[in-house]
Parts: sequence; C-alpha cells; structure tokens
Amino acid sequence: MFNKLKDHKLTIFSGDIDKCVFGDQLATMDFKTRIFFTYTDKIKIENKINLPKYSGYIISSNYEGDIKIEK
Repeated sequence: MFNKLKDHKLTIFSGDIDKCVFGDQLATMDFKTRIFFTYTDKIKIENKINLPKYSGYIISSNYEGDIKIEK
C-alpha cells in the first residue's frame, strides 16, 4: 500500500517509523511538514526537546518547535 500512496500529495503517514517496514523510505522522503510525538533514530533532528504526553515537535519551512494538544 505504501508504494501506491508515497507519490500522492497531502498524504499523512502515522505510526512508529522505527518499527515500520518502510520506515527507511519514510525517513528519506521530503515532507512539507513533519510532526513527531516521539523521536526516531532514522531522522536527524536538531534542537530536540523533551516531549511530554500530548506534546509534539513540528518541523516545516515556516516554523519549528513544540506543539501541544489541548481540550
């Protein structure tokens, strides 16, 4: 299924990149935005911060930093 979706725009891939069979391919793909709720060893990320529950780290061309899910 990954091979059918990887070239589509506006696709969201969600899950554990380190445990995914196509994780190496995901790590090298050029996404406009990446949001991490845990860090992977497959992607080098500068300025890592502690990610408590319901928090994440967003990287895009316009902004980079921590995000938090709130009610």
